[in-house]
Amino acid sequence: MSSPVVNTFVKYSATTNGRDKFYRLLQYLSRFFSWYLVRQGYSKEAIFANDKLKAHLAVARRLLRLGKPIEWINTMVKSTSIQDDLLRVCSIGRAASMAAYLTLDMLSWVNMVGMYNFKSAKKITDNANRFWLYGILLAWISDLYKLRQHYLQYETVKRVQSVKQEQVQTLDEETSQKLRTLTTARKELVTQFVIDSVDLLLPLSALKYVNLNEGVIGLAGVLTSFLGANNQWSKCNS
Repeated sequence: MSSPVVNTFVKYSATTNGRDKFYRLLQYLSRFFSWYLVRQGYSKEAIFANDKLKAHLAVARRLLRLGKPIEWINTMVKSTSIQDDLLRVCSIGRAASMAAYLTLDMLSWVNMVGMYNFKSAKKITDNANRFWLYGILLAWISDLYKLRQHYLQYETVKRVQSVKQEQVQTLDEETSQKLRTLTTARKELVTQFVIDSVDLLLPLSALKYVNLNEGVIGLAGVLTSFLGANNQWSKCNS
């Protein structure tokens, strides 16, 4: 009889998003170790072996994401039905930006593996990073807006609970359940806000808008990869 952990792992590893988060975690760990090994004066062989792993993981992740632009285009179409104006604009803009980023990233992969050598390879990479930045920035704005809306909703339900408690001198189970549901939702919103806030450092650094070493970038990527993987694991475990 399979254990719950094994069943969840099977579900997790069967998802493209789950595998990508795992590869991403390894990729940013290797970026951190590239910085760490050089800083600690390790042998050239150890540094070369880690850099080789980092390069292979980068290629593997790009290969894994070859069909992702279509998914984002589909998300963009679905986002047109969102009722809230700000969330609709942010969702459409983010999906369009991510589709453009992953399409250009796919061209970078073609150049990287030597299928075709683009004369403007650096420009393609820079534009990919710009669209990546736009996508995360729009997600970040959406996170802030959702957190504000959630706070207002939570305070409203809290006031309703207080009024009912004063009237009947007992807790209302339905209202209490709503508060528990909102508390769970808040944790998810805060986690996503942290992920998007930290992830902003990655394209900003790639575009040289901020000057961060490989150690900081590696740790930032490890943190957001772990949080993202944990979210995906929770979905598979539900």
